[in-house]
Amino acid sequence: MKVHPIISIIFANLFLCYFLNIVSKYSTDTLQLLVFSIIIIIFGGYIAYSSSWSDKAIIGLYNSLLFLLLSLLIIKFVFKTELSPNKMLFFFIILPISGLIGGYIGKLSRKYLANEQKVE
Repeated sequence: MKVHPIISIIFANLFLCYFLNIVSKYSTDTLQLLVFSIIIIIFGGYIAYSSSWSDKAIIGLYNSLLFLLLSLLIIKFVFKTELSPNKMLFFFIILPISGLIGGYIGKLSRKYLANEQKVE
């Protein structure tokens, strides 16, 4: 079932929050948490693209940008902490690129599945 892109972005962000919460509870190593976070964000971009009726891979980027905005608001106003340069790099470069990669993977898989159905 394909839904409106905004609904799919919200759904993918709920997915991101849920699984990042689980990973953060059981991971004590910072590098391990970073790798799992990137994988989950890529998968969130994939979910945002594949559940929307839109045929644009940039939906994954929008998903990660919304997650970036919400994360920064929570860090700044709830936890009242400052970001180090390494965290700034992660938030402003790696997060959007990861979401875009997930959207692009979703686009490739949708094209591949469409070609598979045409062949048969």
